[in-house]
Amino acid sequence: MTTDTKLAFAHPEERAEASAGADPRDRISLRDHVVEADIGAFQKERGQKQRLRFNIVVEVRPAPAPLDDDVDRILSYDRITEAIADELAAERLNLTQSALSQRIRKLEEELGAALLVRAPGAVRLTDTGSRILRFCEAKESLEAEILADLSTSRTGDLAGAIRVAGHLSVLRPVVLPALAALLRDHPKVHCELINSELKNLPGMLKRGEADLVILDSELPWAAVEKYHLGTESYVAIESAVYATRAHVWLDINPDDQVTEKFFQFQGLSPQYRRSYMSDVYGIIDGVALGMGRAVVPRHMLVGRQDIRELPEYRPQPSGVWLHHYALPYYSRLQQAVVELLTRTCPGALG
Repeated sequence: MTTDTKLAFAHPEERAEASAGADPRDRISLRDHVVEADIGAFQKERGQKQRLRFNIVVEVRPAPAPLDDDVDRILSYDRITEAIADELAAERLNLTQSALSQRIRKLEEELGAALLVRAPGAVRLTDTGSRILRFCEAKESLEAEILADLSTSRTGDLAGAIRVAGHLSVLRPVVLPALAALLRDHPKVHCELINSELKNLPGMLKRGEADLVILDSELPWAAVEKYHLGTESYVAIESAVYATRAHVWLDINPDDQVTEKFFQFQGLSPQYRRSYMSDVYGIIDGVALGMGRAVVPRHMLVGRQDIRELPEYRPQPSGVWLHHYALPYYSRLQQAVVELLTRTCPGALG
């Protein structure tokens, strides 16, 4: 990527510094000024308001002669925001679809790679396009986190946002208790826990929909950092209170392979009937009520007196791995969350 392309993604202050001459000028910087406007990039967006965020750097040219003390000639933040409002009112920001396409094609020529796959009625990102989008999103997120980090570094407080995605058997009984104290102690932290099926999680990381992803195996991606959080032990269970329908085994949905893989691990191929619950907690409750048997992680049964393990089956181990993209900089928040999870999860998975 050339210097010009890098600067195209940079903050205006960085571009101003890069283009400054030997005698740098005074500057006034407007950061994160958000307004609503109709930019009209695509036909279906015409007439719809969209949020625009402006980051502007104005360089002040030295005056050729002394100036009088006219307050109306002083450059201020108000003058800049008023200029933005005037441009929006004059509808000079309308961006046509053809102009947007030209900019994308110019960037593709600069990079020597396609960013979009164009088909009739549909456009999607290529792998390179997804990487560029992920870079832009990460850069924007890091900029916000750095500013928040600088404002709180003296007090030791954490600030910013982080998204952790995983499957419910780890998120709710393991990750949530691990992060609870951190969230209570640092009210400026926004944490989003995203429950999803295992098959969806790698794509969420790749598309930038999550900062940290927890899986049952290591992703074979070179650009990803991986941490072994521990091992789940899957066990067969039945009700300790009611007579159980031993021929029925509970799963989440027809695509759920937990029970089938458990029997493969045992070296068995039994005939059984399947029944379904919406999630693993529903499965455990169904087993407790005698609706059937099931295979669940042992750590989810702590304190359950209404359920017993079936000793004729061996526990099946399953790894738990934390993943995030390797970046040149990690916010204090992400470092704290990763350290906390790697320290506390092994004991919780037990």
